[in-house]
Order: sequence, then C-alpha cells, then structure tokens
Amino acid sequence: MSELVDRAKASLEGVTPGPWEISDQDDGTASVWSDGRIIFADESGFRGGFAALPDAEFIAAARQLVPELIEAVEFLEQAADHWKSLWQGTVEDSTKVIQERDEALREVEALKNRAIPETVTRIDMIDPKRQEHWSDYWSVSIQDEGRTLKLFAEGDGSTAREERDAALAKTISEDLRRLGGTDE
Repeated sequence: MSELVDRAKASLEGVTPGPWEISDQDDGTASVWSDGRIIFADESGFRGGFAALPDAEFIAAARQLVPELIEAVEFLEQAADHWKSLWQGTVEDSTKVIQERDEALREVEALKNRAIPETVTRIDMIDPKRQEHWSDYWSVSIQDEGRTLKLFAEGDGSTAREERDAALAKTISEDLRRLGGTDE
C-alpha cells in the first residue's frame, strides 16, 4: 500500500492548490478553476484544453489512483471492522470473566464469615443416590472434634424443585405482563 500512497503523494507535487471548482458551460463543456485562476479548460476554454504540466499529470493520474485508493480504503475498513469486532468480543469476554471472578470472591468471603470452626479440615457431602444435586434441605454434622463437616442432602429435592419452578413461573408471568403480553 505504501507504493500506492507514494504515487498519490507524487501526483500532488507542483499541483495548483485547491479547492478546485468546476464551471459548466451551456454547450456541455466545463473548465476547472482555483481561486479565480483557470486550471484546465476544454476546447472552448481560454487554454485550448491544456493545463499546466503538474495539473495535467495529476488529472491523468487521478483516473487510476482514485479507484485504487478507494479499494485500499474499503479493504482497510473491512480489516478494521474485523479487528474491532474481535477486540469488542475480547473486552466483553474479559468483563464477564472479571464479573464471575468477583462473584466467586464474594462467595468465598461469605463462606469464610460463616460459623464453621476454624479446625475444619474436610467437608463431606453425603448425597442420596440420584443423579441430580437437589435437596429439600441440608443437615450438617460436625465430627472429629470439628475437623470434619458433613452435609447431608435430605429429601428427594421435589419440594425444592417445585419452589424453584413456582418462582420461575411467577417471574415469567410478571415479565410478560410488564411487556404488555399475556401470561396464559
């Protein structure tokens, strides 16, 4: 791309400063002006269709340079969009990881503040024989002079599951009403 930029810069050397303006004629011809000075006029103009050499070289080069520059800009815009989307995804992922870490740290701190003896060296979960880790309530047993804490899952979890399902149904119903829908 630097070769393209170098060619574009070289085409500007010695060119009449802008902005350039176009003057349309009734006969379909036009002339190019800058600050009251004619840069280029076609066959009906003062200069007989000729321009100063740097202006003429610039006009001739523009026909090839402009499409190449447009193509380069479009390519770079697509690349920038691609990298921006990757960066945005990374930022969102890292934000989520940070939030999850902070939540885990809060949970650890809450566990530290519970009334568990400092001498607990082992925690055993005694779970009924089932695949799900549902429990209607948990029983706690401290053994071995406070070095072992055992948690017992009591019940089959149906009461806890029913409470969770009822709370979920209530939340969905409230959200539907708030959004103007129906909860039927």
